[in-house]
Amino acid sequence: MTRPRIYMQHGEAYGNLGDEAMLVNAVRRIQARLGPCEFVLPCQPGRPLPAVPGGRLVPAPRLFLSWLSEHSGRAGMLSRRAARRLPWDMPWRACAALQRHCAPSGVPASGWPRFLASLATCDAIYCVGAANMNENTRRNALLTKWLLVQHGRRLRIPVIVSSQGLGPLRTRWALECVVETLQSADHFSLRDHGPSRELLRDAGVSSSRILEVGDEAFSLPPSDVESARAFLVEAHVDPDRPFGVVHFRGTDYIRPTRRHYPALAAALDGLSEAVQIVFLPMSYGHRTQPDLQCARAIRDRMSRPHRLRLLRCPDRPQVARRLVGMAAWVVSLSYHLQVFALAGQVPMIPLISGPYYRQKARGILGWTGDVVKPIDLDRTPVKDIGGKLGGLLERAGKQRETLRAARARIEKVNDLPLRALARAIGTQRTGDPS
Repeated sequence: MTRPRIYMQHGEAYGNLGDEAMLVNAVRRIQARLGPCEFVLPCQPGRPLPAVPGGRLVPAPRLFLSWLSEHSGRAGMLSRRAARRLPWDMPWRACAALQRHCAPSGVPASGWPRFLASLATCDAIYCVGAANMNENTRRNALLTKWLLVQHGRRLRIPVIVSSQGLGPLRTRWALECVVETLQSADHFSLRDHGPSRELLRDAGVSSSRILEVGDEAFSLPPSDVESARAFLVEAHVDPDRPFGVVHFRGTDYIRPTRRHYPALAAALDGLSEAVQIVFLPMSYGHRTQPDLQCARAIRDRMSRPHRLRLLRCPDRPQVARRLVGMAAWVVSLSYHLQVFALAGQVPMIPLISGPYYRQKARGILGWTGDVVKPIDLDRTPVKDIGGKLGGLLERAGKQRETLRAARARIEKVNDLPLRALARAIGTQRTGDPS
């Protein structure tokens, strides 16, 4: 029998280690369960994507309006700016409806003909990780995923939508895209515990068949210890002394985070010198500025800037996973550093800026309960931030107990999307619905 061929929809968050971690670990877990596979991966030309064994890149499909603006020079740039201010979604809705029903030969030159031709050769579609099912992506990533699932259903290809995070959602149309995607998939699971299910329940949508399984990158194996130690030494961090990991970035998905830099700088200045402070970037830039630019801006505002050691962005997410496992604590805006901390039972404080990261923090705190307390930078007085950071080690023992229990709960359910994929491919190839 030929190797299974799987279309991997990965969200295209190029230059982001968290998204790379989900993709790399999904491929690893699929190969471990199914044996050698072929993977079809959408990718924009010139964008970075981790090497995938058995992987074949195809041009990432684009909605016609997105393709038109990307290929229209200065006029396209102006149209994108105008589109961001356009309050109504009808042009995108009409475009999506057209591309949902067009045959490959009838789709405008936006990557869809080759996409559909590649899709028709696949045994299954696997949608990796969260991949942005929220209000701000309703005209691009969310709509593209919805279209992918609809075409998969039309072609009678099993669709596994794994470990999603929903929201925030405000418009009815965005919610409808989420619900139709959910209802059309053969398997649909959530990575958070509570918030996404609550969102569906409040909208009157049944979620009884939806599972909460934890994050796709939860079981990512760490790199070897020596690679991580060398990474620390390169940044003049002593790997034999305790260190804490800090992360922040220059945007909270909706607006710049510069307003928080002075408060973070003051809080870091006030931390005990018994623990080294290490900034671990999780984005090397492509759609947003690299995290290191944000780190330098915060350090420049510190009265003791030498305290904040800046690591370069790792070239593999496994290195970030190992560094978190070696750390005394983690304070991060990055969701996946929080996932790594949970998996490694490392005391942590999630940072929150804006509604997007508030929803993500609620998702991980659903697994950990009230023992892990976030810092909402939009709602916490500046004078209280340093005290909350300073008290993290005092709560470390209790946190580790909570994280150990949360890890055990996730381990029991984390591979359910893989089991669903194996069943779907077995049924697809044998024709036996049992």
